[in-house]
Amino acid sequence: RREVELLRGEAYFEIAHDHARPFVVASPAGSARVLGTAFNFRLDRDRARVRVVKGRVALSSAGASAVLAKGQSAWMHTNGVEPKADRGALTVQAWQRGQLIFYRTPLSEVMAELARYGHGPVMIRGETLRRLPVSGAFDVRDPEASLRLVQETLGIRMLRLGDWATLVY
Repeated sequence: RREVELLRGEAYFEIAHDHARPFVVASPAGSARVLGTAFNFRLDRDRARVRVVKGRVALSSAGASAVLAKGQSAWMHTNGVEPKADRGALTVQAWQRGQLIFYRTPLSEVMAELARYGHGPVMIRGETLRRLPVSGAFDVRDPEASLRLVQETLGIRMLRLGDWATLVY
């Protein structure tokens, strides 16, 4: 058996199928057993997102299971496995090129992703603003510029207090 335990962060795997020695990625959120594939595994606190680029991956978490094929993704968490729509291999591997790519993604999710790259905490005032859809490609090497781009594109205001930012209409 081949096994990796992911304690935090994100990893991309390309694994040759070997029936005699299955490859497993284990995490606190659940595990992924490779069925000959390339996939991305991202641990985010108590949940993990698996996105399949090619092949298939079997997921197991909290007594639930699912098999993902090319182009599919799912979140694993303490309540099981939650399949999600995906935008294809280009977005899955974008972080390896220093980019984040979003398509009609709620502003709250975009800000959570950008926060992983160190621009400081961002508060979003109002549920309407939190749900506002964002599409675009952002450079993770300059999260501050990405934050300004979101602000300017959506026509919203940003209030600053040290490292903290608040987005408002």
